[in-house]
This record gives sequence, C-alpha cells and structure tokens, in this order.
Amino acid sequence: LDPQTGLVHCDPRGLQLWSANVDSAQIDHGFMNDTGNFVLKGNDDSWLWESFKHPADTILPNQELKIGESLSSRKSATSFSSGRFYLRFRDDGNLVLVTKSVSTNVDDDAEYYNSKTSDSRDPLYSGSQVTFDGRGAMYITKKDNKTEQLNLVSIPPASENYHRATIDFDGVFTHYYHPRTLTGNPNWKVLSYLPPNICISLRAYRGSGACGFNNICNLKNGRPVCECPKRYVLLDPDDTYGSCIPNSTLSCAEVDGGSAENLYDFEVVYNIDWPLSEFQKIHPSNERVCVQNCLHDCFCAVAIYKENNCWKHGPPLYNGKADKTIHTKAFIKYRKSDGSKPKDRGTRSEERRV
Repeated sequence: LDPQTGLVHCDPRGLQLWSANVDSAQIDHGFMNDTGNFVLKGNDDSWLWESFKHPADTILPNQELKIGESLSSRKSATSFSSGRFYLRFRDDGNLVLVTKSVSTNVDDDAEYYNSKTSDSRDPLYSGSQVTFDGRGAMYITKKDNKTEQLNLVSIPPASENYHRATIDFDGVFTHYYHPRTLTGNPNWKVLSYLPPNICISLRAYRGSGACGFNNICNLKNGRPVCECPKRYVLLDPDDTYGSCIPNSTLSCAEVDGGSAENLYDFEVVYNIDWPLSEFQKIHPSNERVCVQNCLHDCFCAVAIYKENNCWKHGPPLYNGKADKTIHTKAFIKYRKSDGSKPKDRGTRSEERRV
C-alpha cells in the first residue's frame, strides 16, 4: 500500500503489474477482515475498494457473484497468468462454465456447464446472484428470493473448517475444505465439483476441448488427466494439459498411386475418440474399408471405427477423450521409418487399451 500510488502490485524490478485504481489521496488505511476480504477505507470511513469485488479464480464464504461477474482459471498449476476456463454469471440468470482460448475475444468457445436458472417467460424466477454463505453452502438466489443449491452434499461445519471454491487450471469448479486445527496435512479436501465429468461435458466446436489439440482427456478421481496418443508428443513438455504434435509427418505431396502403403501404417487404440472433429463419415463400413479409406486419404490422421461406422479425422484433433463405455477402435496414422510393407489389413499388430 504505497502512499503515493495506493494499492499496487509490482515485480521484483519495481515494475507495476496491477493497481487497485483508487486515488491514493482518498485512502486512509487498509485492513483484512475476518472473512478474508481486504478493504481499503477512505478518510470518511467509506469502503473505496475490496478484494471480494474483484475475484480472480476463487470465492470465499460470505462472498457473492452478481450478474455479469466471473472467475477465471490460471494457466497451469504453477503459472498464475490467465487460463482459458471461466465461471460466469450471465445476464440471463444462468451460471455457466465456458472456455475462451483468446482472452480478448467477445464470444466464448464452448459451454460445459449451465445451471439452467434462467426463465425467459418470467424474469422474476431467474437467478440474480451466486451466494457462498458463511456456512459453506453455495446456491443461486433468484429474484423471487428462492434458491437453487449448487453443492448438494453434506457440508462440513464452517466452525471447524475453512472453505473455498476455485475454478482450477484444469477447468473444474471445485469446492474445497480444510480443518481449522493443525493436522500436519497441507492439502485441501474436495467436497464437490462441477461438472461431474469435464471430459464428456466439454464438447467444443471451437477450441480444443478439455485438453489441448490432439490430446486425450481421461477422468481420474473427478479430475481430467491429459495424455498424448501413441505417435504424438507434447508441444510443450512442461504442459501435459496442452496440445500434442505428431512425431512423424503426413503429407499429400508425396502420395501417389500405391505409395501410401509404403509410407504409412497405423497404431490401434481402444475406447478413445475426438467427437465433432471428423471431416467425413462412411456408413456402412467395416474395419478394412475404414483403414483403407484413411490410408489413401492424405488429409486423414485418425480413423475411428464403431458398429459399422467409420469417421475420418484430420488435424488438429479436438475434444479428445478416453471412455471405456464408448467401445471405439481408433486407427492412428503414422509415417513408417523403414519403408517396410504393412500387414494385409493395414494395421499393426501392436494394440493398447486406454
């Protein structure tokens, strides 16, 4: 709290990164109250600024989100720059989780949760604010004062536990709690989260989905875990949630006649898919027809086969997910290095399950 410039945040070199945008001449003092709200008070005892009105990725008990306000995720577990996931309370009264890969864009890429608390017939029954009360309960208050609960679980008493709700870097909006007494365990426990399965809920026509482009989302203990498919590697080795790139090239320029068999082969992976990213569907089809169509199509990077249906996908692949219930067979095309001829059905014998 600088007497000349007010409340500012500077880097180690002294360069200003952020300011509360309050006239320093009006500030008398700042204080942190018992709820965790940091307040700047004026000479006339008025509240000039408070941290609860400017949330980043977290809200605390006794904090509210009003229409038009939002939370935004950080970029990664260790980077506090802006990520691409947002919790918004829209003007229509719906609380939504959305992605926006370019922060300056007006429109969001995709929506993967909606509270459905808007009533177009009578705005009186639409949501007016999100409340995280002192007991740790989180709910949407409607304009007629009725409420819609968001955490439909038994809540550990706030007298014995700290509570917070954060939109994490992986896009999951999570309610955490931690005992007020020292336990020796620094980790917060998860009470509830939205959505139940982000890998399935996030289906983007724009943007990459829950993970980066060409990546695959697998739900483990309620959290998305991203893994590049066979023959792909991370674009940024330090960002497992980011995009993947093929470790061999697929080209249209060098494929003519029967040369595709000499250049390319397939890895076979079960129970993965990239929904909505296909550019062509073949029906009816069998595995051999599916593989041969992808092999001889220089735009095809992956073919997905299921129940006499074949979907051809070209780069980049998006909405990647692993799910044991979808019963798909994915043929991932890659460039051979030894020039050897493929097996008769055009696939390698090596297969793996996800």
